[in-house]
Amino acid sequence: METTVIYSDGDTLKTDVILRKWLGGQRKFIAIIEGDSLIIKKTYSLLDFSSEPDEDFMSMEEINKEVHKTRKENEHSR
Repeated sequence: METTVIYSDGDTLKTDVILRKWLGGQRKFIAIIEGDSLIIKKTYSLLDFSSEPDEDFMSMEEINKEVHKTRKENEHSR
C-alpha cells in the first residue's frame, strides 16, 4: 500500500512525489480529512462532492471498513 504525504512548512502545503505524479500538471486539489481517513480529489472532480450520491457511493464508514480490512489482509500476507 502506498502512502501519500502532505505536510506544511508553516506557510506552504507540501506534497510528496506520488501525489505530484498523480496530479500531473495540476497544482490544485482538495484534501478532506475525516477521522483517520484522507481523501484527495483533483479539482476537475469537485463536482462529485456537490452531486447526489449514486448507487456506487460509499459512505466514510464503508470506506474506513474497506481500508482497515485491506490493511489486515496485507499484514497477514507478509
